[in-house]
Amino acid sequence: MIDLKPCPFCGSAILKIYKTRTASRGTGAHSVYIKCQKCHARGPKVAIGIGDDPEKELTAAAGAWNNRI
Repeated sequence: MIDLKPCPFCGSAILKIYKTRTASRGTGAHSVYIKCQKCHARGPKVAIGIGDDPEKELTAAAGAWNNRI
């Protein structure tokens, strides 16, 4: 289990991981990010390659969320 820091704006711990497709058609590449479900603040998008597993996606998104400036 990966611990996520609470939202820096509202302090909420209700967070969700989102996945978006990239502009490259047919490659399977995508981006992931974490979003606060209370105030809708969003962490940075992290590019994920083809064939990366869900655990790697969560780790990448969590690292970006927890280490944001």
